Amino acid sequence: MSKQRLKDLKTALRVLGDLDTEVPREVFIEISQRIRNRETANEERRMKRMSEEELVLHERRTRRILRVNTFDGRILQEKTNDATFLLALQEAGTDQLRAIEHLVVRNHPLFIHDLSGKRKRITGYKMIQSGLFVFNKTKTSEKLYILKQLDSCLQLNWEILLL
Repeated sequence: MSKQRLKDLKTALRVLGDLDTEVPREVFIEISQRIRNRETANEERRMKRMSEEELVLHERRTRRILRVNTFDGRILQEKTNDATFLLALQEAGTDQLRAIEHLVVRNHPLFIHDLSGKRKRITGYKMIQSGLFVFNKTKTSEKLYILKQLDSCLQLNWEILLL
């Protein structure tokens, strides 16, 4: 078997996640593990080639890519941080999210519950499911904070990272 490129593994994970058919969890876990192994190996090679000044700059760099590693070993990461955030919320379960009302972001409630289910849009919010909207005008650092709060509230045992 030929060696898969990291980009191909990430593409495969994304495509399998978007399929309408049911894909076994073991496939997602295996691909996620290969992605983590490949990223670790690439990072080690890169670090070995760096000078001390480059290592310091590397440690100080701003991390901007949001990733969630689930407790069973799957990776939740999309092309944008907004898409990753929404995917993580859906993975957490909309039924559990409906019960959360105490989280506030920039003086806005994180979730708005429309009990009638008739509303399709609310300014500044994105519909996750019929009757459930999430505030979508957040920065990456706020998304990280929100996901960590949800992880602790719902006891999801996720590892939430900025890469």
